[in-house]
Amino acid sequence: MLEWNNLLIIAVLVLAAALFASAVYALFWAAKNGQLDNFENSAKSIFTEEEPEGEVIDSFPGKKASAKKSPKK
Repeated sequence: MLEWNNLLIIAVLVLAAALFASAVYALFWAAKNGQLDNFENSAKSIFTEEEPEGEVIDSFPGKKASAKKSPKK
């Protein structure tokens, strides 16, 4: 008969294997559906003309927006 600490180790290993399998599945799903094709354009797709890339337009009430621009590569 297995002791409780052996059962705990087995349970942790099963959970770790399930988590690993779900991460591998998610990676293959993302690759199959084109999520990993073009990182650069996908990252810029959230910006619109009203909120251009690299320009800070959001600020807290009563404070001025300060833009710290990073050098373009």
